[in-house]
Amino acid sequence: EPNNKSIMQVLKANDFDCENRKYESDLLNLSFKNHKKGEGSYLFGSTWNLIDQMIISPSLNDGKNIEYVCNSFTIIKPEFMVAKEGDRKNGPLPTYSGNRYLGGYSDHFPIGASFILVGDK
Repeated sequence: EPNNKSIMQVLKANDFDCENRKYESDLLNLSFKNHKKGEGSYLFGSTWNLIDQMIISPSLNDGKNIEYVCNSFTIIKPEFMVAKEGDRKNGPLPTYSGNRYLGGYSDHFPIGASFILVGDK
């Protein structure tokens, strides 16, 4: 989770703020806002977890060469990857459940973000 001690205190990956470009940490967690909204990439029981995260260094948002597109981090949930019924309803449809083949892709939804090439400003 983005607010886990291992992420915030050990890695020192803090919430990314599009408006504030003065960072107090070495790493920026692009997924923190989604976590605050209760979104997740993994469904455990009836609880969403955001254990799939995207963490970048501030150099990916310094206006040189490549830049993160603010608020573009997303959890990718195409309809064909969503379970339609059962205890996994509305969650990711995995390939297997124990020995039973379900035909899905993963028990986690993929994540993504947009970056642009900007050159030196």
